[in-house]
Amino acid sequence: LNQTSPERETLLFENLQYLVDYCHTNDCLRKSILQYFGETADFDRCGNCGNCLDQSEMVDITLDAQKILSCIYRMKNRFGLNMVIAVLRGSKNKKVLELGFDQLSTYGILKEQSAESLREIIMTLVAKGYIIVTADEYPVLKLTPAASGILKGDETVFHKKHLLNIPAAKTKSSGKAKPPVDCDEALFEELRSLRRSIAQDKGLPPYVIFPDATLREMAAYFPQTEAEFLNISGVGQARYDHYGTVFIEAISRFAENNPITIRPRPVAAADDPEPRVSKQQTGEKEAKVPSWELTYELFAGGMTIAAIASQRELTENTVLSHLIRCDQEGKTIDWGDFVDADKEVTIINAIGTVGLEALRPIKEALPESCSYADIKIVIHKNGLQ
Repeated sequence: LNQTSPERETLLFENLQYLVDYCHTNDCLRKSILQYFGETADFDRCGNCGNCLDQSEMVDITLDAQKILSCIYRMKNRFGLNMVIAVLRGSKNKKVLELGFDQLSTYGILKEQSAESLREIIMTLVAKGYIIVTADEYPVLKLTPAASGILKGDETVFHKKHLLNIPAAKTKSSGKAKPPVDCDEALFEELRSLRRSIAQDKGLPPYVIFPDATLREMAAYFPQTEAEFLNISGVGQARYDHYGTVFIEAISRFAENNPITIRPRPVAAADDPEPRVSKQQTGEKEAKVPSWELTYELFAGGMTIAAIASQRELTENTVLSHLIRCDQEGKTIDWGDFVDADKEVTIINAIGTVGLEALRPIKEALPESCSYADIKIVIHKNGLQ
């Protein structure tokens, strides 16, 4: 890629972006192809392509789209896909906190969504022209003028339901999803009414004030001090400063006028493992660190996948899986170091021909120089899962 002229590099990126959009669009595929070659289609749906014949249930994802677009805007259109996903899911990784993104109103606003599901929605918004991906060394997401229609509520977005039913990764501790919190429904409705009033006064969507899950925790644990309020999921210092006092007053009034039992909120495990402490410092066994983080430390130190696999006695496929996990957690991985632009276009062309049901047909459609690892990297990088 470094030896490619800027003009050819731009053309390759545009072709690649078209192929990625083609994989994510719900529109008529035949019409998309005609438009790519500069022809005008006299129809909206051809009735014969895969999308036109697809009977999948479509669901309204407008609200999630608004939250995503709002997050990109509040991050000033300066960050890439994985960082946006990390903020939306409320990640506590070091870079997110250092940049102060935990103070944004959109921090953690889609924490119930898996990273894969958010990636699918974002790539769909790119395919529909609401977001562009820059052709920089480190691509960033930027809103287009068309995004205003979604943010203002003038347009709706639909997507195939089965593509969004990707569950968030199970934790080792529980192995199952967290159940809804048991709350006082009367207080919950009062807090929803208060939120609606504030949102109307400020001209904001209600979810930007606090999501329902956060209101349910308030109605379950009745926080009446700053410390208690900040311990509620979805509440950061910025939200407390803006809305904390009025919500605490409402909760306190409810507690005074109703027979309630106040219970402490359970202390949730942090998203990230405890910092490592050396045996010399504690005299005890070293705190366990996720295997993928150990892999990343070696990778960040300049080691190749093969060298890491050898040192850690892992397969190269496992090392690659670790790096993909690191990327999803917001750590810096430059996939361009692994697969150049020409090879990436070749792989996406093959995927467009044989589909994503299995890797072997893709591999068989490619030159010998394209490995299974290359295919996995391209699929991950372009959100084609």
